[in-house]
Amino acid sequence: MKNLSLPFLLLCITSCATYNQNKIGFNNQKLVKCQLQILEGLYRITPKHEYGYHGFIVEDSITQEPILPNYLHLGSVVSEDGQKTFLEIKVVDHEHLKFLLLRENQVVDSIKIRGVLKDNGMFHFKDNTSSSQGIPGLAGSIQHSKTRLGLTKNGDLLVQYAYSQYGAFLMIFGDGRGGNDTYSFERIIEKSLSK
Repeated sequence: MKNLSLPFLLLCITSCATYNQNKIGFNNQKLVKCQLQILEGLYRITPKHEYGYHGFIVEDSITQEPILPNYLHLGSVVSEDGQKTFLEIKVVDHEHLKFLLLRENQVVDSIKIRGVLKDNGMFHFKDNTSSSQGIPGLAGSIQHSKTRLGLTKNGDLLVQYAYSQYGAFLMIFGDGRGGNDTYSFERIIEKSLSK
């Protein structure tokens, strides 16, 4: 039994969120390293579109899920705030993007995120979020999420979140779930405003 439990525990610990390329479909504008500056601009913080499988827009399930909830401290965003609050993206270098949360033209929060522009034309965050509760595999759970972003064909910000959660009790009774959420956020201004 001891020989079987170690591989199972390793499988549980190393399981992680995976992206579903079908959710992006044909909407992704493939960026190359020399084009990373194109991401700079001002964007709304509430989604313009949500994408389902094969990249089709899901008209009736637009959420008010704000942009980058795992990274920026948005507080409670109500619909009135969505008209006065924006996300500004600045390219620091080929490995770092700076995100500024602006409310009524004042910086409320900011973060610099390290990542890499991959062959699929999207900027993948290196700062993935992971957390655990209890002792994973024995009596606990693991949560993992990651984010990548790019541009839609019409220049809006395309953000995809992948997440997974796994929990088990004594490595016998286990359950897990995962998924992908893909949204586009409307671009307001192409180049950055703040200094």
